[in-house]
Amino acid sequence: MCKSNDLLVAIMHEPFRDIKAEQAQAIQSAIEGAIDAEVCAATSSTDPFRLPSFRGRANHGEGTLKLWCEDTYTVEWLKKTVSKMTSPLPHTRLVVKRQADIPRKVKATMIIPRFSKDENLSMLQTRFAGQNPWYNVRTWSLYHIPEPDESGRVRIVLGIPEADVAELKKRDRRVSYKCGSVYVNFPEEEGKGSEAPKPNPDVAAQPKIPTSTAPEAAPDNRMDVVPEGGQQPSGAAPDATHQKRTDGVSMTATCKEVRTPIETKSRSIDWWQQGAGEVDQTKELEDSLLHSDGSPDRSTSTP
Repeated sequence: MCKSNDLLVAIMHEPFRDIKAEQAQAIQSAIEGAIDAEVCAATSSTDPFRLPSFRGRANHGEGTLKLWCEDTYTVEWLKKTVSKMTSPLPHTRLVVKRQADIPRKVKATMIIPRFSKDENLSMLQTRFAGQNPWYNVRTWSLYHIPEPDESGRVRIVLGIPEADVAELKKRDRRVSYKCGSVYVNFPEEEGKGSEAPKPNPDVAAQPKIPTSTAPEAAPDNRMDVVPEGGQQPSGAAPDATHQKRTDGVSMTATCKEVRTPIETKSRSIDWWQQGAGEVDQTKELEDSLLHSDGSPDRSTSTP
């Protein structure tokens, strides 16, 4: 007998990487196209047939596409159908697993000083990944980024896999950034994210570098924001990191046009592809994320 939790499934990349909203929509569209193809085949036959049955609605969350299957037949049909799809992300494949098996991510915050108006989120993650090869930064999710303050400082909310959390703590929560370090703060260690750990007394102090006496220019708090829909500002050079990518998922119905999938929204942002302006920047969201897992409750999939 199938347990109810086994019917709550999620389509995800393997190895795990977050599925973007537009990728989830393309996958859902492909699934609906596969159902339509079977409907077309059944209309020209008198043989008994069975189609998959789902409850509620598809939900993009935690970097996956979540569905609620009616029975084990639907689960097996979905696994078989998804296995024929080409993953939209190179070097991965699409799989169906229980929602309970979605890799857990731990909420964390990080204060970034002097966030440049010319540095979009793709550049920021690339910088973190290149300067910190001991972490798997590409698996981190960005839940929230506000506008920077007057000094250009910005406090972001992240979702970090448990394996990297352990490695971060081994390294005193330190993340190399430009010519120095920034530090990750976890909710259970409130107040430690804005300051570096106390230096080891056995390590010799670094010589002080004289600072310039020239007056500091007034900070420019504008950010390189990509407008809604991923369009570049007028006159801007096209940026490949902001192009929507829905190719790679191809299962079109044989007798009718595939319907537009249900519009979904996720708090988990694929920051390789999104601009800062597309991330919810409300203080209320940040506060709620710091007291939740930053994603819809995985225990239910009701509409």
